[in-house]
Amino acid sequence: MIRKIISLKGIGRFEGFNAAQDVTFKKYTLIFAENGVGKTTLCDVIRSLQTGDPGYIIGRRTLNSAVEQEAKILLADGTVAIFSNGQWSKQPQGGCTIFDSGYVRDNVHAGEVVDLEHKKALFSLIVGQQGVSLHHEVVRLEKERSDLNTPLRTAKQAVEANLPSGVRLAAYLALEPDPDIDAKISDAERLLRGSQEEEALKRHRILTPLSLPVLPSDLEEILARTLENVADSAQRQLDSHLAHLGAAGGQAWLSQGLSLLRGENCPFCAQSISGNDLVAAYRACFSEAYRELFKTVTAKRAEVEAHLGTSAVSRLETTLAQNAEAISFWSRYCELAPLAEVDAEALGLAIDRLRIAALALLEQKERNLLDAVEIDDDLSTALTGMEAAFQDVPAYNAAVEAANRVIEARRGALAGIDVAIAKSSLENLQRRKRRFEDPVKTSCDEYNRLQALRDDLDTRKETAVIALKNYSAGVVRDYQQTLNKHLARFMVGFRIEGTRTEFPRGYPSSSYQLMINDVPVELGNENTTHAEPSFRNTLSGGDRSALALSLFMAQLERSTAQPDIAVILDDPFQSQDAFRKNATAHQIRRCGEQCGQVVVLSHDPTFIKMVWDKLPPDERKALRLVRVGQCTNMVPHDVEEHLKPEHQSRIDAIQRYVHEGQGEARNVAQKLRLALEGYCKIVSPGEFPDGLMMGEICRRVRETGSSHLLHPILDDLEELNDYARQYHHASNDDHASVPIDEGELLGYSRRILALIRSRAP
Repeated sequence: MIRKIISLKGIGRFEGFNAAQDVTFKKYTLIFAENGVGKTTLCDVIRSLQTGDPGYIIGRRTLNSAVEQEAKILLADGTVAIFSNGQWSKQPQGGCTIFDSGYVRDNVHAGEVVDLEHKKALFSLIVGQQGVSLHHEVVRLEKERSDLNTPLRTAKQAVEANLPSGVRLAAYLALEPDPDIDAKISDAERLLRGSQEEEALKRHRILTPLSLPVLPSDLEEILARTLENVADSAQRQLDSHLAHLGAAGGQAWLSQGLSLLRGENCPFCAQSISGNDLVAAYRACFSEAYRELFKTVTAKRAEVEAHLGTSAVSRLETTLAQNAEAISFWSRYCELAPLAEVDAEALGLAIDRLRIAALALLEQKERNLLDAVEIDDDLSTALTGMEAAFQDVPAYNAAVEAANRVIEARRGALAGIDVAIAKSSLENLQRRKRRFEDPVKTSCDEYNRLQALRDDLDTRKETAVIALKNYSAGVVRDYQQTLNKHLARFMVGFRIEGTRTEFPRGYPSSSYQLMINDVPVELGNENTTHAEPSFRNTLSGGDRSALALSLFMAQLERSTAQPDIAVILDDPFQSQDAFRKNATAHQIRRCGEQCGQVVVLSHDPTFIKMVWDKLPPDERKALRLVRVGQCTNMVPHDVEEHLKPEHQSRIDAIQRYVHEGQGEARNVAQKLRLALEGYCKIVSPGEFPDGLMMGEICRRVRETGSSHLLHPILDDLEELNDYARQYHHASNDDHASVPIDEGELLGYSRRILALIRSRAP
């Protein structure tokens, strides 16, 4: 509540107001102010104090003035609220509520239309603080939910960019890690490569088992073979002769020499060999069987060389190399076990040793075909080494067979595989794996977190909306009854029905119907035509004014802060019929009975007087806003003096002369000084008694000095008085004979009207 406006500086018309007279507020404070002197500005100062919003004051900075804005208001608790440097030092306990054109514009209607914003504001009026708090909770939850949209959409897009084909977002987010995913990806990669290279795979070699080189199976038998048809005597002679010769390879030499015999003469000495027993023995030993045996041994040497020679080792190394390459190639398409380790160098050495040992025995046999040759230690040792070197070969060949089975199975699986399908399958597996790797994992976790938050907000908002609707349903019924009670006091020709709360697009609003002659009329909106009954064309200006004030009073009656609240009413009686003036005055008195303080501002002195007469004398105070020069001041107001008929009649006569050219010039001239005196007495009530003339008033003002309220216009007052007193009998005995220049009279009359800020009729 407000006790006193101490000072207002640099705020609209209040360029330098300092309270110099008794302008203390009471429970009922009536402020008279003609239009244009600062009523609306004063309301905005109080609104700024109420809300703490400095904009209401900053926007009303006094134009063309260097005065820093400042306001000091004495509050009911004895403290002073100060506005300085763009902010208030404190706000009043209990607060203020203001009814003015802004309240009507924001909450009831704009022009002739009730739009959605008015309906939203009406909702707040109806449901009160508790309903507004519930509404704010709904709005807060909706805002928090809306604030999640952008980050949630961003996280969702990041996740959806990695969704496997045919998998929904919810299913993807619910996936569990697959411990075999890497193996599945590897298999899919091989399948894709295989499907892309199907023709090449059909042509590519598989693995070849190692073929082990072995000794000829008949080697031992050939080495042991002799000629059974050779006589012992011939054999002894041959052996004796060979011993005599003492040369290696004697059998072969003799066998060759025997083949050179032609006839019965020796090929060397040409002597006859007929009857020579030794030659007969040669022929017996080196028969056709001998030659066949020689061929057999020679062929076996070639066979051993072929099976155990360099080419055999080379074939073995080639097979190993080709299998290694095949394993490397097919491992890109199949899951192949590694082959057993085979020591190729050891194999080669073992084969070579076996070959050398076998050839040595065959060479021995060639030299002595008729002798049996036994397997010696060298060959036995070579065979043992061969077995040791080849011990890993069976395992190697088993691995080769297993690998070939897998390869053939893969070849079969690849038949008819679509490359696009294989590629999609691999990509899906890779995306599934990335589900649990950053940055996708982080995006999924963030989306889940945000989605959980939004689900929680949805649940909480739904609960809050239900609570708001349930609360509003009960409040609306009571509010409608209260509103209609106030409308009845204004004696309007309608009532309110069908009051309801609505939630367009999730935001609450309220609406109602006008019940006129028992016919419901919708409020309509800016698109409602003039041909349809609506708020626009069924309510008069006075009805709309009564409705607005009734809405305000109903809101106030339901307020829990009534005992401490200050109510500010700026021109509450507008566009209303005269019979409603009395009803409005009674409403103001009732308002004061419920609230801590009522401040009424009005430009209608008769309305001020009507309200004044209905108030308890010890609880009422009348003030006035007056323009003195270029500045507005607040002064005590004499309700009775202002309405004295003779004072108003003088002003009316001057106005008619100035604006309409009516009236006798001398009669008007004689009223000028009296109009000035009446003005000064109204501005400074109680200071200038009846009968005190204008000259004395000016003297007192001059003696008081600059602190006097009228001092800023003292020069104008003295000049106007100098002109006016020559036509007044109290100051000039010859007043009736002083000539009048009507042009001069018209000019001074206009100056006096401008000075006292009198309204035109």
